[in-house]
Amino acid sequence: MHRLRVQGLPGTMNSGLTDRNKSFDVQIPWVIGEDTKLTLDIYDRRLLGSKRHFVRFDLYPVYSPSHMNRHHGFWDLPLKHIKREKTSLSLKHGELIVKDSWRTVRLRPVWKGNLDFIGYSMLHISLWDFSKDPPVQLTIKSSQHVIRPGKRDLPLEHVFLPLTQRCNLKCPMCMRHVPKNWDASDAAPEIVQSVLDASPFLHSVVPGGTGETLLYGKLIGVIGELKRRMPEDSQVGFNTNGTLMTEETASRLIDMGVNWITFSVDGASKPVYERIRVGSDFNVVTENIARTVEYRNTSGQKNLLLQSNYVIQKENVQEIPAFASLAGSLGLDSVTFSHLRDFRRGEINMFGEEMLRPLFEQAAEIGDGYGLKMIFPGTRPLVESKCLFMQAAYLWLSGEVVPCCRMLEGAYPGAIRTFGNVRKNSLLDIWNSEEYREFRHGVLTHDFPDECKGCNYATGLLC
Repeated sequence: MHRLRVQGLPGTMNSGLTDRNKSFDVQIPWVIGEDTKLTLDIYDRRLLGSKRHFVRFDLYPVYSPSHMNRHHGFWDLPLKHIKREKTSLSLKHGELIVKDSWRTVRLRPVWKGNLDFIGYSMLHISLWDFSKDPPVQLTIKSSQHVIRPGKRDLPLEHVFLPLTQRCNLKCPMCMRHVPKNWDASDAAPEIVQSVLDASPFLHSVVPGGTGETLLYGKLIGVIGELKRRMPEDSQVGFNTNGTLMTEETASRLIDMGVNWITFSVDGASKPVYERIRVGSDFNVVTENIARTVEYRNTSGQKNLLLQSNYVIQKENVQEIPAFASLAGSLGLDSVTFSHLRDFRRGEINMFGEEMLRPLFEQAAEIGDGYGLKMIFPGTRPLVESKCLFMQAAYLWLSGEVVPCCRMLEGAYPGAIRTFGNVRKNSLLDIWNSEEYREFRHGVLTHDFPDECKGCNYATGLLC
């Protein structure tokens, strides 16, 4: 069983009722099947039998969620039906069923989308007070799951398209320093075309590579063509170090409808940042980010997410709270902190929980003040490993297809599993090959192949 994780850290936000971690909890399996058993635990006894509160179960796909078109649906459970501190529930054939010792209550979805009920999804469970008009959400807890009725295979949703392995910086922690003969070149046209051909069936594409995305001269053209071909409500976004995000480039990208941009910034002060991002200029990058945020805010493209990632290492670990303040003042929407990957050894270098927890708590409190979403890595391995990549395909510059970012070219010194090359077969044919389907089935049933064992994404230490 998997307990829902609260968004944010314990104690960083309080509901009007009680501390958000102490009111209720839900135990739910990682895999949601045709008949899934749940357990609702009520810790605040005032909620038992309450006629003014309900719990909402809301399911969205991980890739490209949207309220109407990309939304599985939601169920509302009035707590007047809940008389005990521990109640058995089940999600079966589209109904949320409440089982008590003397009765059964069946709840149909309040709203149900047309989306196929399968694939990686985010389950948001929220507590509401409907004595107010309109009802007020008091708390929300979220966790990621995979919906897999029976043994159905998952459709391909997300593709990483490598455009360039050239970079204008020399960051010491980068995977580019690992291979002896690094191929610092751009993708061949047929590699790009292979993803364009598959794009009408995809809902998320990340054009980038292991270099600086904005060095690829045809980036705007590729993004524009992806947006034209992909289904409505699909998402296209990329990572950048921000050094080349000029006013003209930012405005062209935003005007064409790019969905998200993530800036890689590993310091809150000029000395620390420039010690890590060798060859960059802190002032230039922060000015570029601020200008991009300003253009987003005045262009009407309110749905564009502007984010940052921050790799925690010895030089910058103490600046975690200060970076939350910097990101908030720049107007960013979210920050993802991650542990440092040692690409030579295939390991992660991480600090202990006793050091990180107070820093994360300070950063979370600062982020709350700005309305900034904060994503922190795990500080201890999950009890049950979970792979998040079985609806994704990652391409090498050579055209080889691998199942996850851990196996990107140069990213891991251990065994690599490839399933074909898009120079020889279409991406969708490779995805639907027997070998690839068997691989996904094994991972989803926890029969992990040798190449996947010891993966720190599956243990929750990398995000």
